[in-house]
Amino acid sequence: MKYNEKTAAAVVNALLRAARKLPREGLHDAWTDEQGRTCAMDGFRAYCLNAAPAGMRETWTCRPDPARAAARAAANNNILAHVFAALDAGKVVEMPAPDADAVKTFIAAEKQQPTHKGIYDLGTEFPAVNMKYLYDIIRLFPAAKWYVNVDPYARMVSPIFIVADEGRACLLPVRVDSKPWKAPEAPAAPVEKPAATQRPETISDDKAPWTYDYFVYSRPAGEKRFLLTNLREGTVGMKRFYAPRYKKQDAEKIMEMLDAVAADNPGCIFQLRKLDGKTVVYTAVPTVTPEQFAASIAA
Repeated sequence: MKYNEKTAAAVVNALLRAARKLPREGLHDAWTDEQGRTCAMDGFRAYCLNAAPAGMRETWTCRPDPARAAARAAANNNILAHVFAALDAGKVVEMPAPDADAVKTFIAAEKQQPTHKGIYDLGTEFPAVNMKYLYDIIRLFPAAKWYVNVDPYARMVSPIFIVADEGRACLLPVRVDSKPWKAPEAPAAPVEKPAATQRPETISDDKAPWTYDYFVYSRPAGEKRFLLTNLREGTVGMKRFYAPRYKKQDAEKIMEMLDAVAADNPGCIFQLRKLDGKTVVYTAVPTVTPEQFAASIAA
């Protein structure tokens, strides 16, 4: 098969119809990125075409509010920068391109007797994906090269990248139990029980294992002040006694979590503060990571 502009327009429009069912308005239309590519995504896949195919829905650049279009395009470009980061950094390996006829036959069989829940297995060493999304990308870029994360475990939940002369795309896998996404942990080495004379009699306060360092605060949209926040429960404005505390050793993970939560809560500001409630350690930057992007269909 060869790239066909009419088919490309149909595939992109199908994605946009799916995106318009999502609450995030920023995904409802295609946009033009800084490199002049026409982009569209729906949280499960993303397309970036070097030229907009005739018959495709209009992009934001055609809308009467250019400032709003530019802001939405900039936000979406940041998301795509994270999604395609592994590809741009060369942290990928090429995989066999899926066979179009095999995928088409699988889809037909699945419609007659659904036994695989619409999930197509790309092979023992590769992820499983939504069969319809897979076939759409094959139709969009029929002569493309396909790439996966270099890590054989991480690739099972990381974006699959498709690169063609006409543009590029990515597709998020479906997490299945038969494809572990973390390397098995090595068995812990046996630990000798210290002799009585070697055991500490007491643990000082500054080294106590229950010592914590941070609270999470947030300022919801329309609120004038920051309030203690429980991210797990989704509650804001509790007393210090009930607010979760976090350790310094987990600061990096907490910051990443705050960035992801900020991306899902536009207008809400999240901060990591010391226990005094005044010293700000970190203010979240709304970020959608590849892991978060993958989690939307991996659950």
